[in-house]
Amino acid sequence: MSVRENARWMEMLPLLRLEVYGRDGDGRIRIEVQKGVTRAEKGLLTSARTRCAKCGNTIHPFRERKGYRDSLYYASTCQLEDRVACARSAEAIAEYAMVAQDVRRFIDDGNPPGGQLGLVWDTDA
Repeated sequence: MSVRENARWMEMLPLLRLEVYGRDGDGRIRIEVQKGVTRAEKGLLTSARTRCAKCGNTIHPFRERKGYRDSLYYASTCQLEDRVACARSAEAIAEYAMVAQDVRRFIDDGNPPGGQLGLVWDTDA
């Protein structure tokens, strides 16, 4: 099951943003959670469960980034320390692209990011 099939996906979608991640120089897209989400919104995201796009294990797709306070991101697979092969799979790439497309479409349709927060969109692609 994709996070996109979650009954509360439309509540989660405005809380997400796309960020160009060029640390490696390749301009990859990361799906990040807006800064400044409320405790309730963070709870909604971090309590969500879905299936790993590759192996089907139950995962929490919204995770805190280690070493960064209040930094949440989306992942479509098992954590790297659990199963590297899942994160590098074609299934993971495809699922990630579909979620990113939903976020992009949401923005392109004129919806403001940030849900109830009305946050300003960063350098989101």
